[in-house]
Formats: sequence, structure tokens, C-alpha cells
Amino acid sequence: MLLKGCLLLRFIGFSGLLLWMNTGYAQVLAEEVLQGQWLNNEQSVEMMMELLEDPIDLNQTKGEILRELGWITLTQQKALQQHIEQYGVLLSVYELQAVQGWDLETVKRVAPYISTSKESLRQHWKEKWRQLQSMQHELQWRWGRSWDKEEESSESFLGSLDRMAFRLKGRKAGQCSYGVSMEKDAGEAVDKGPDFWSANVTVHKVGSLKTLTLGDYRLQLGQGLLSGASYFIGKGMESVLGLQQYSRGIRPYHSMSETGFLRGVAAAFQWGNCRVLPFVSSRRKDAVIIDGQVVSMPSAGLHRTLKELAYKDRLMERYAGVYTDWRWRDILKIGITTANLAYSLPIQSSGSKGVIRFTGRKSQQYALDFHLDCFGIQSFGEVARVGAGNAVLLGGQWGLGKKLALSWVYRYYAKNFHVVYGSAFGTGATPSNEKGLYTGISIKLSKYCQLTSYMDLFSRPWLRYGVYKPQYFSDFSLGIRNRKKRFWTYQCRYRWQQKEAVVDQYGQRGYQPFFKHSIKADIEWFPLKNCKVRMLSRYSYTVYPDRYQESKEGVALGVRIDWTYKMFKASADYVFFDTDDYENRLYLYQKGVRYSNRYTALYGEGYKWNYVFSYKWRSWLSMYLQGNYWIYGRMIKVNTASNRFIFSKKLDLNAQLICTF
Repeated sequence: MLLKGCLLLRFIGFSGLLLWMNTGYAQVLAEEVLQGQWLNNEQSVEMMMELLEDPIDLNQTKGEILRELGWITLTQQKALQQHIEQYGVLLSVYELQAVQGWDLETVKRVAPYISTSKESLRQHWKEKWRQLQSMQHELQWRWGRSWDKEEESSESFLGSLDRMAFRLKGRKAGQCSYGVSMEKDAGEAVDKGPDFWSANVTVHKVGSLKTLTLGDYRLQLGQGLLSGASYFIGKGMESVLGLQQYSRGIRPYHSMSETGFLRGVAAAFQWGNCRVLPFVSSRRKDAVIIDGQVVSMPSAGLHRTLKELAYKDRLMERYAGVYTDWRWRDILKIGITTANLAYSLPIQSSGSKGVIRFTGRKSQQYALDFHLDCFGIQSFGEVARVGAGNAVLLGGQWGLGKKLALSWVYRYYAKNFHVVYGSAFGTGATPSNEKGLYTGISIKLSKYCQLTSYMDLFSRPWLRYGVYKPQYFSDFSLGIRNRKKRFWTYQCRYRWQQKEAVVDQYGQRGYQPFFKHSIKADIEWFPLKNCKVRMLSRYSYTVYPDRYQESKEGVALGVRIDWTYKMFKASADYVFFDTDDYENRLYLYQKGVRYSNRYTALYGEGYKWNYVFSYKWRSWLSMYLQGNYWIYGRMIKVNTASNRFIFSKKLDLNAQLICTF
């Protein structure tokens, strides 16, 4: 205990700095997740907010969940385990700086999402008392509305243009939780109640029953070929960590998105090193039905007009299966998935010649996944078969000392591999019709400076909608991140892409390769302890080898100021953007009310202001107000000889109240 006390005192001087930087690093990590995320943005933000509300206890998990999330390496996790075995449980989060391989950068990165059950004697008994008390409940209400002169006429809408959402959820850490959500989109009527509702109840750790969820949920199984609900970072600034997914099992669903979830019962049983997870789902989906066959399944979740309302809940989907995995120490894990998907009506084939999509009423699904830690190399993969289509994903991570790390991922998704809930590594929304090899490297140039790079060569071997030949792509990225100074940090990333586009020349359709160069640079400055200034810049330049095709470019410049004073927080953004076409659109991270941060696509020419204010009154009521104002323009084609440039204005307001009790 004396030795642990000395270690704690040695690093306690950094505590103030860490507390100051925690909020900023939580935002940076959220941006990295959203940038490479193929899941719905709101779902990703909500999953990360759950970790902020219920941090990971390192004394119980010993860093396993952090590694599963892709935030630390295998070497860092093993060093943490050895530290706990040698010195006992962690007394404070700041003690991580004494763990071999855990530098200040790593601690800052994960600090907002972790805790220790014995940070102090007072905190220890306070946590015990909190667990003995009743559940922690949270009531949320959100309202929003947009005013856009160029938007579709609202005369045919059945309801008002207001957006409203309501959510009530509660949890008792490690024991049980519940959630009820209701939502209304702009233009939808509420005469018969909310257009969308969701509810679930979850129980944890009752004998051999590890988790039981009734209601709406999502599943993270294997590497996500059949079912994915993780928030892996994917391709982005981080080129090594965040590529691998873990079988975290059942995830209660709390998002307002109307697609991508299961509705029914799921349970996870644990017997020794073996886990069995059966699940059953039955829910209705929107569908366009002609002559007894499903032509399309709209996924926007909008029911504003009589036509859209006619498509609502017309198709019944049933999905059931079992996932089983077995672990041998911390070295090997093998999992097997078998599932069956069935619809009440047959799915009609695509109307496009040569384009393949799922048809019929039933789909049998099988998958085998593994994870192996051996000689400092993490190997992972999954092999799946759906109907007559196969998919293979194999990858690995290798840490060469403390300063060099490598990663690689090979994927092959057949043209007739069709899944509904899959979310695996790749460039598409679902793993299908893709083949490629990804390699990444991370070099630690100094204690605070990191260089990352990756190269992704992939192809889409078969036809897709609007594309009538195989396509080949190259994607290269080089980035540097430096957080040496206390009062400022910076990161810069260059990206080169080779693509193929469909073009019409002289009345004939052809394919033209083009090269796209992108530069992203961010600088953060901390002039005061409670103030942060962030300068943003994005640049995109597209080069067409055809001398008759002009090159296009896009640029965006912005500044963001975050200010905190006691219980009051304010954030202001200003962005100028000018892009020649949609291909050169630029993405910027936009802060919003709670659970609504997201990336925004900018194209055309214009300006954007975004303001967010929050105030916490007492300890049980939080108020949020967000407003953004756009002035943007775009080119429209009047006739074959002339074009016209028009400007539009858009105002968007959002308000939110959160009550905890």
C-alpha cells in the first residue's frame, strides 16, 4: 500500500491537467468514431454517451473492454493486468501513468470513459450507497424545427413541421436497465400517437444468465458480417487500432432511428468459458408492394404524406438464431452463429439488368469467427455464408515495441452475399460485392507526436445500381498528430484516392478514372483554462486525366470556440465553404444538443453558423439550445446553353431538457 501511495503522489500533479483535457479528448474520440463509422451517427453517439454515464471499471475488466473498443493495444492491456497483479487494485485513474506502456497521451484519450471502484475511501462508500439506492432515471424531451425556403412544399404533409422526441430510461449499474423512446419527424401527424416508439427492459447477472433483454435491441457478433452493433473507428486518422470488432453480444436499443434494430427477446448464458446467446425478433417494416411482391423497402422512416403512410408496416420480418462462443484463457476465442431470416412476402428481383440483390422470402445464415492472441500478434477473422453467397474477413495487428505498430485486413464479400444487419469493415453500408486489402502503420515519433498511414486497395467486382462494369479503387492516407504543448495541439491528414466515375460523352455512357486529393488540418488552442479555440480547414481537389474534363476542387475554413463558466457552457462555430460539385463535398463535425452530434456534408457555396448553449441547474436538470443558420448556393441547369446560381437560406433550431432523478 505504501508503494502504491508513492506512485499515486508521484503523478498526482498531472491530475488538474487531465481533468481540464478530459472533455476535449472525449470530443476528439467521438469525432474519430463518427468519421469512420458506417452505423447511424445517432446510434454511435448514444453508445459513447452511455460509456460517459457509466464508465468502465478497470479493476474489474482489467482493460479488456478498452481493447475490445480498439482504444488500447494488447501490450497495454497485458501491462495493466500485470500492474494490478503486482501492486493490487488501482486507487485512481491517474495511476495509469505508472503502468508500463501507458503514456500521458493514452491516459488522456481513455480517461473520460474509465473509472476505478476505489479511487478513494469516500468515493468507494459513496458508490456502494448509490448502488443500494433506487435506480437512476433520466427523462429527455427534444424539439426541433427547420425553415428552408427551397424545401418541399409542406401543404401535402399530414402534420406540422416540428420535430419532437421523448425518452425515459433508467439503470442500476450492473443489475438492470429500461428505456422508452417516442419520436415524430417533421411533417408527420400525431393524431394516433407517435409515429415511432421503442422500448426495452434488460436484466444482468442472475446466476448463469448474463444478460436478458426484452424489447428492442441490437447484436454485435463476431466481426459484424451477419450482425454488427459496435462503434469501431474504421478507416481514419487511427490506422491500427479500431479495425477489429468483438462479440459484445446484446446491446439495448435507445436510438431514435427507425431502422437497424431487432424487436423481441435475446438472452446470454455463461457456463464457464462457454457463452450461448439465443435471440428471436419479429417486427414490421415499411415496404412498397406490387402484385404481392416487395419492390423496395424504404429506410428513411418518414411518414409525412398519404403515399408514405401507405408503405408503413406492410412487411413482417422474423429473425432468429443462436450464437455460441468458447474462450481459452485470453489467447483464443471461437464463435459460431446460425440464424434464419424470413419475410411474410417475397422480395422481387432488381429491375436493373445484371444487378444482384436478395430475392425470395427466406435466408439461412451461418458464420464462424475467431480471435487469437499469440506472440504479440492479434489475429481475428470471420467466415460467413448467407444463401449461396460467401464472405471472408481476416485481419491482424502487430505491435513492434512501443513505437511501431502494423495492421492488415483482407475482405472478400461475394456479389450474392446479402445481409440486413451486417456492419463489417469495408467501404459500403453493408458487406457485399467488395474485395480488398488494407494495410496500416503507426509510428510514435516522440512522446507526444504520432505518424499514421494506411493503404487500401479494393474493388467492386460486380455491377451495382447505376454502374455497369467492375470498379477498382485505391485509398492512401498519411497523418500526423502532435499534442506536446499544454496550450495548443494540432493534427494534419493527407488523403489520396483513385476512383472511377460514370460519365456521358457524345450520347454514350463511359467510365472515367479520376484522382482525388484531400487535406484536413485542425489546430486547437487553449488561451484560458475554461476556453478552447479550434481552427478547422478542409481542402479537396479532383483531377480528371481527360483533357476535356475540367478539374474540380472544394475548400472549407472554420473556427470553433468552446467556453465554460461554472454550470454554463457555450460553443460557437463559423464555417465558409466553396465546392465545385458533390464529389468534392467536405465533412465537418457539428456539435448539437445531447446525443445529436454528427458529421455534416458541405457542398455548393456558402456560410454556416452554429451555436450551442447548455446550462445545468442544480444536479437534476440540464437545458440545451442549438441553432444553426445556413446561407448556401448551388448551380442549376436552366437549359443546354446557360446555368443559374441560386442562393438559399436555412434556419434550424433544437431545444432539449434532461431531467435526472
